[in-house]
Amino acid sequence: HVFDVKHRWVCPYCLASVALSDSAIPVSGFASHLRGCAPFREDAKSPRSLEEIERTAAAIRQSLLLRKVRRKLKSEPAWSLKDSKNRWLCPYCADFPGIVWEGVPQRRELRQMLKHLFGCHEARGLAGTERDLPSLKAVLKREIYKQTLKPLRRKLKKYPHWFVRDLDVLWYCPF
Repeated sequence: HVFDVKHRWVCPYCLASVALSDSAIPVSGFASHLRGCAPFREDAKSPRSLEEIERTAAAIRQSLLLRKVRRKLKSEPAWSLKDSKNRWLCPYCADFPGIVWEGVPQRRELRQMLKHLFGCHEARGLAGTERDLPSLKAVLKREIYKQTLKPLRRKLKKYPHWFVRDLDVLWYCPF
């Protein structure tokens, strides 16, 4: 028996994801699906290979998780925080895993997010606890501040006219 992420059975004949009853032995769910399953009725002796069934279950799992991430990005502000370089801030570990996009994230970025979320020690595949929005905004503010100061520090080190101050130690903008 192979099940998808929502604990639905994956039919070994048509590869459909089938919701079963909550009973310990959901035979009626198997039977009711198989009665209407055309590949089962045509040749009941040749189910798909276990590898193909598991690949289908994994694809169903990924599709459902991608939908969940997309939904969270739309509905939860903590999920859509990005810095000035458009790098996504993970709402679990409050780190920037290098996932960048402009506008709406495409399937590629969503897959990268899932990969991070399943490797993230805080997220544990979306089962962890998300950080609160104010603490995430504070991390974001610090990062944007660092990104703004970095070029300024470089200019201060490289160009002496950036060091000009008056007798009261007030700095003068070189422009």
